[in-house]
Amino acid sequence: MNKGLEPTHPARIANDKGVFARQAGAKFAIGHYDEALSAFDLEAAPELAVDILIGLGLAYRILNDLAQAVVSYDQAIHLINQHYLGMRRVEVYLYRGCARGASGELELGRSDFYTLVDLAEVGQTYPAPIVNLLLQPDVEITLGDCNVLIESQPDFGRAIFCRGLLHYRRRDWDGALADFECAGHLALERDDERLASQLVGRERAIADRRRMESNEAKIAAIATPEGLREGVEYCRLDWIGDGNYTQLHFFDRETSRTVDGRTVNVQSICKDLEAEGWIPYAHQSHQQGASYYYEREKT
Repeated sequence: MNKGLEPTHPARIANDKGVFARQAGAKFAIGHYDEALSAFDLEAAPELAVDILIGLGLAYRILNDLAQAVVSYDQAIHLINQHYLGMRRVEVYLYRGCARGASGELELGRSDFYTLVDLAEVGQTYPAPIVNLLLQPDVEITLGDCNVLIESQPDFGRAIFCRGLLHYRRRDWDGALADFECAGHLALERDDERLASQLVGRERAIADRRRMESNEAKIAAIATPEGLREGVEYCRLDWIGDGNYTQLHFFDRETSRTVDGRTVNVQSICKDLEAEGWIPYAHQSHQQGASYYYEREKT
């Protein structure tokens, strides 16, 4: 998305430096963000200004300066409201709500979580900004602040939901699932329809990610001859979507061979393999198509 300035503009360069420094622990990030803010008219490129102010707030939070963090978030929210960016920039309410809660302003923090989920529901954008854009130091700090808020208000479903998203970002599937389930019960008890709608599909998403991780681990285990089990043979069916082209690769610890160029329906090939005693082992989708892995005991 074009945010109003060329990639080589000094403000963009300084912002990129700030992001890098924040990822390394925020030691030099504040200076870079201040340099970026002074390099252009914030009203001329409000989305970039919001990016910088959010980064500045997170840097202050990492350095435990909650007051300055809230000031930065306040400035970001002012620009968001002034330029009607709210539905696209809901994550700032999570950051400010957590910072307010950590500083003891519990009611103000609670208000930000309500605003966050309401805007997300209307804009249908949540949780992508949090799940995809948080840097690792941001995740850990924000998660800690979320815990403080929840400890003081253990029945606050919207904060528990947000903590579940943070667990999800950390690939802590058990933590995410527990929080989503708890938030779901609270949404039902309090008739919070917007929170309930944000929870739809979360358990399935976790199950999909767990399955993906399991597949990745299985595939990694047989990537080298040492990982192949004695007395077992393997097969990989590669399907290339462009042209509906397939290849079959058969291999074990000693040998390998390839059967090339079959254009039979992939499902038919899978059924034939299973009829021959091959057992599905893993599956991996990729940019070109998909790969299906099988194994069977040698006869």
